[in-house]
Parts: sequence; C-alpha cells; structure tokens
Amino acid sequence: MCKKPLVCWLIGLSLMVMLAACGVPFVTDNGTRTNGPIIITTDHATYTTTSPIKFSVINHTKSPIYVSNAQSGCTILELEIQMNGQWQPSDEVACQTGKLPARITIAPGQTYTGTIRVGASKGKSSALPTGTYRLALFYRSATTSFSHLIRLTSETLNVTN
Repeated sequence: MCKKPLVCWLIGLSLMVMLAACGVPFVTDNGTRTNGPIIITTDHATYTTTSPIKFSVINHTKSPIYVSNAQSGCTILELEIQMNGQWQPSDEVACQTGKLPARITIAPGQTYTGTIRVGASKGKSSALPTGTYRLALFYRSATTSFSHLIRLTSETLNVTN
C-alpha cells in the first residue's frame, strides 16, 4: 500500500514509459461479442496459431435451445475459416473421438462455456493456418430431430503467427 498517492502515480507512470520504450505494446483484446437473444462471445479477437479459443454461448431467449457437442474440438461450436471468400469448417480441430454426440440443453438465462483446443484431434496439425475465422452455432428450439436447425455465427476472429 502506497502512503503517498503522488509517488505511487509517478512510479506507475514511469513503469509504463519504460515498458513502452522497450517495445511492449499496450494492446487490449477484449474478445468478441454478438448481439441478440443468443450471444456468442470469445476471450480474444486475435489468436496465435496454437492458442486455445475460449467461448461462451449465452441464451437470453425465453426457451431452452438444444445443441450437439460434435462440432470443432468436440464442442458445441464449429470453427470456420474464410478461404477464397467462402466459409468452410476448419479441419484442424475436427471432432474425431468416435463417440456419439450428446445433446446439450442451454436453458433460458444460462451461459455455456467451452474451449476449442488446437491439436485436440488425433493425427491433425498442431497449429491453425493464419487467417480469418468465425464460430458457428447450430441449434434447435425443440427436442425433435425434425425441428428446424438454426445457424448463428460469431464476430470474425484473426489467427496470426
């Protein structure tokens, strides 16, 4: 605890100036967040090729939604990469456990969190290619298999070296 606030402020300012002089960038990456009754958030907007992607899906509707854990990294979201102007699933994080997918219910007001890990799939690359990505949520509003499958996508993410 600093007894002299001005001294503490000057010390803090001096540390920031020294870090800036060393080339340490002051970049804040607050992640991404969609708007609407079902929200997809990520912990960052930019990732390295080997960083895990942490996400949340928040259900602000008045009804439960139903999803499957058979998407990227065996989570509920599919990681898509933009290639030649088209979006396609990223093969580097495909779910290949051999298990049957489980149906997951996200109740009204509930937040579901997960992590897509690079290299989680057997025999796949241990790094994502650099590029522009997004996450896609496929959900149903009813438990019957013939109910309409709804698709919702996140804000774009960047993967850099």
